[in-house]
Amino acid sequence: MGMVMRWGRNSIVVLMAVALAACQTTGGRTSFAEQDKPQYAMTAAEKQLEDDNEIYNDTILGGAAEGALKGALLGAVIGLATGNLRNAMIGAGVGAIGGGVVGGLDGYMVAKKQEAARKKVREIMLVTEDVEKENDNLNRSIANMDVVIDQTRSSLEKSRADFKAGTATVADVRRTEDRVERNLASMGDLIDGMETRNKEYAEISKALKKQGEDTTKIDAEIAKAKEQIAQKKKERSLLEQDLEQGRIG
Repeated sequence: MGMVMRWGRNSIVVLMAVALAACQTTGGRTSFAEQDKPQYAMTAAEKQLEDDNEIYNDTILGGAAEGALKGALLGAVIGLATGNLRNAMIGAGVGAIGGGVVGGLDGYMVAKKQEAARKKVREIMLVTEDVEKENDNLNRSIANMDVVIDQTRSSLEKSRADFKAGTATVADVRRTEDRVERNLASMGDLIDGMETRNKEYAEISKALKKQGEDTTKIDAEIAKAKEQIAQKKKERSLLEQDLEQGRIG
């Protein structure tokens, strides 16, 4: 019996350690915006680009899984506070369910079911609202990315023209190219985050279909976003090609 109790306590400790570690890594990507800050004054559009990166650094389904892990941790702590191992094990299980059920997709779906029940609406209505809100945010981020691309291209062209006119040095051009590289990397991170979100909502749509729901409206929104992301990916790639083909620094 003593060995079982020791094993049980050790299991709780392991669970807590895993939950803490996972909460540090679940639901996010390492973005370029998290690296060293630039040594130049950023434009408003460049700052917004990095802010958008922070938003898209968190994934939808990863956030649900993180909620489950935090819930399990809290449940275990509360159970342990009673001095009863069985309470701790039960608390961990209940906390995981309350936090969203282990597993990103399951966590999101369970959370929406619970929200739908509270609000007395259909689950698909809430998901549709999420997707529409996501696309509104995506449109704003893409519009800002357009500004960054235009500013970056203009800066690159001016730097090259100044170099040819003898009013800029190789070092000046190199600084501009470094800035272009940073913007390209930041845009790449943002596009990756957008693609991840888009794929996550596609998974959610499939789950709803299995429940017999009509996902026509959701699928149209997902397809529209996917097309916009693909277009922005091409425009970013063209800017990258321009940088590489005309390098001076």
